[in-house]
Amino acid sequence: MMLALLGWLLCGADGLDTIRNNADQERRYRAALDYSGEQLTASRKAYEENRHADFTAALDEVAAGARLCDETLRATGRNRVRNATHFKRAELKLRELMRRLAQFEKEVSVDDRGPVHKVKETVQALHDQLLLDITGRRRLGG
Repeated sequence: MMLALLGWLLCGADGLDTIRNNADQERRYRAALDYSGEQLTASRKAYEENRHADFTAALDEVAAGARLCDETLRATGRNRVRNATHFKRAELKLRELMRRLAQFEKEVSVDDRGPVHKVKETVQALHDQLLLDITGRRRLGG
């Protein structure tokens, strides 16, 4: 039942707007990460079918979903070191997303690597910052 509801939410015309309007922050960050994964799959399919506009649009949605996850987790106001459960879950999902993006970047032609690399860098930066927050360490020099 829950998976059917989540599938309906993710397949809706509004996409991230529907997820963004979810009042439950835990469900929102999870749905945003699931949405990013599904959009990466859609981007791969669009690339295989030579639909370049859909390929880049889906990649943009991958980054937007990852940013929504990060915004949602930061909005909770919870201590990331003491209450690391949700943050660690998000970190693991972002790591998986990065791995998939790295593999996809290797598979696309050299001309099409730019958009994939840009999204991979965005997700990498969000992941790294989240990991630093969880461990309680700060990045030196900015």
